[in-house]
Amino acid sequence: MNGRTALVVSAAALMLQLGCGADRNATAQTSPAAPLLADSPLAAQVRALNSRLLQLHASVRDSGSADASSTQAAAVIQDRAAALSALTAAAPAEALTLAFAPELLAELAIEFPASAAFLESHATLTGPLEYWTEDAADLKSGHTLVRMSSGPGRTVDLYFAGQQPAGVKSGDTVEVTGVIAGPAMAVASAVLSTGVASTSSARALTATTTGGCSSTGVQNTAVLLVTFPGVSLPSAVTPQSLGDIFFNSSTGPSLDGFLRDASYGQTSAAGGVFGPFTLTGTYTSCSDVGGAVLNDAIAAAVASGVNLQSYSRVFLVFPDAFNCGWAGFASNSCSTTTPSGSFNASVAYIVAGYATTRANGVNLAAHELGHNMSLLHSGLINGGASVLGPLTSPGTLSDIGDYWSALGEDVLGLYPAPQKAEVLGWMAPSTNYQVVQASGTYTLQPLETSPAGLQALKVQRGTGNASWLWIEYRQPLGSYDSTLSTQPFTGALVHYEDANTLLGHTYLPNFTPSVTSGFSPALAAGQTWTDAYSNLSLTVNSATPAGLSVTVAYGAVPCAHSSPTLAISPANPSGAAGAPVGYTVTVTNNDTAGCSASTFSLAAGQPAGWSTSLSAPTLSLGPGQSASATMTLTSPAGAAPATYAVGATASSGAYQGSGSASCTIVSAPALAVSVSVPSTIYSAKGNTAVPITATVLSGGSPLPGATVAFTLTRPDGTVVTQSATATSSGSATWSFRPGSKASTGAYSVSARVSAGSGQATSNTVSFTVQ
Repeated sequence: MNGRTALVVSAAALMLQLGCGADRNATAQTSPAAPLLADSPLAAQVRALNSRLLQLHASVRDSGSADASSTQAAAVIQDRAAALSALTAAAPAEALTLAFAPELLAELAIEFPASAAFLESHATLTGPLEYWTEDAADLKSGHTLVRMSSGPGRTVDLYFAGQQPAGVKSGDTVEVTGVIAGPAMAVASAVLSTGVASTSSARALTATTTGGCSSTGVQNTAVLLVTFPGVSLPSAVTPQSLGDIFFNSSTGPSLDGFLRDASYGQTSAAGGVFGPFTLTGTYTSCSDVGGAVLNDAIAAAVASGVNLQSYSRVFLVFPDAFNCGWAGFASNSCSTTTPSGSFNASVAYIVAGYATTRANGVNLAAHELGHNMSLLHSGLINGGASVLGPLTSPGTLSDIGDYWSALGEDVLGLYPAPQKAEVLGWMAPSTNYQVVQASGTYTLQPLETSPAGLQALKVQRGTGNASWLWIEYRQPLGSYDSTLSTQPFTGALVHYEDANTLLGHTYLPNFTPSVTSGFSPALAAGQTWTDAYSNLSLTVNSATPAGLSVTVAYGAVPCAHSSPTLAISPANPSGAAGAPVGYTVTVTNNDTAGCSASTFSLAAGQPAGWSTSLSAPTLSLGPGQSASATMTLTSPAGAAPATYAVGATASSGAYQGSGSASCTIVSAPALAVSVSVPSTIYSAKGNTAVPITATVLSGGSPLPGATVAFTLTRPDGTVVTQSATATSSGSATWSFRPGSKASTGAYSVSARVSAGSGQATSNTVSFTVQ
């Protein structure tokens, strides 16, 4: 997850040609200016490159020719493209505030056509998400890439500025909107295209099936062992050792045994180890592993007689001659296309040096196959002394670190209950786990017990919210969980989930916060935890080898105050110096339901010398409510072309939320005209007039006396024209009357202005007569 603030877009913030829809009735700001957030080093670099490019853009407007600036612009645009792409990967929310608006990008593409391909683009893409997870050598850290096809043979890496859609999992089709910079997209908003329910209690409950790769049944697995000329495999890594790691449960742990225990016999692994094959292609870096190395390994296997069409899982084991820095790498994709053919099989990569012992090899195989089956990591959530923080900010998340899961650490721990139930389909609702939203006492079998009875509870974290706590009970049973640290065997092991949790990812809170080592996370027998931010309490009555008794209780909803959430949109509008720029500021009250309404004072943040107004200085909101105000910023008439940081805060007592955005000042064209109508629908009855207004600016200032020629097109294609002269405010108005016998349907109108030797054409606006 990349933060918890969703961008809110409002029609009030739609940009005009030279401004951004200022609210003329706004009230002056009286509260102190909000502090502006400091740029990260990457953001500062992009902001500086923005300023340099805008200065070149101004030079072109002044001279009327791009020749003198095109060479300088090419270098700046390419440097900016690289910096913006890097910023997108590191901080997508910051990237959105520094990307140029579409109309400015269109101007830059016209002025610098040779460099247009290096400019970012605003786009909406729809497609299935593909997750690629890279696991560090010690399995204590990892990195997950979310990818989507953006066209034939092209993929884009997605970086979410806000939350991903609730309930999304690997392979789901999602619509994303944002800014593409090189291979990376900063995602401003995302919605599931499949209609998956947004409530956490209705997440997927059936076995994962991705392109023919099911999470149940026999996982037919081909292990391809490869090496390179002059490169030796570790002496402990042989076809025999890999066969034991993957398939031989009679002499020790194996992937097959792990799956059988974890799935209660519903899933197993079978197959063979092939090779070692010595690959003789040209490979230069780790990026070749998933390309040329895989292609050549499959070609070698096929040439030796291996029928890969018989397998749904392929593992490539290779010596790390490229210093990849990771132990394993896998995706959720179940379709592999190579020059040797296409296969309905997932692929996972294992560095041979990390499979030299049986336990490490089984852990790594179970970890990477988990990713193939759409599981993400098992991480931690640190909510401090309260175990969990407020519902809107429950704690600091760690992608990995759950010591009791093979997807969290270098251990043989079985997958946690949420992954078994919601992704893999190994636990049935009601029979193996229950959704709990009312007080009661329950007895859970150990998670390892087979055949399985009631083994987990999915408990709502307080009345009326989308946060959940999964309660399970572990015991040292079988060949896998018996190898783990023992504190969780004395109580309830709990995993946290909310609407922002990616399906397949789990987070383990520490219910013994006084022990900071991380090895005592369970709520022990005889202990009660009372949630400071909801009406939930949990009591572990007893923990015996036979089962765990736990009481779930819902009491009165407490009042717990939290900092509000504040969002600003648009992220980076552009306008001329001295022109008003409008934003929508949306505030959400994150107090618990037991609190009364709060009044939040708004303050804008802007560069020195700018003026500010807010349509409302305060907003009164009940818990969970949101409301918006218009913030209008006006730069000095002499402001230099650049991208300036702006922001806002909302505060109530000691609780404060802030948001940041940008404003890009561009040099004003010599002559410009924009057209607007106050409504989109008019009646043909009563000879109603349609007031059409053209606003004429020269260098960003009103131009009185300019001649404006309106052109209107009726629904039947006939054209009507009208001329007018701009007033002292630069406005020219035409009261067009369709008439009682007018054609009903869509009308469109534009304007052209002439002043001296200059001419300009406006935007086109439409309205409907009915």
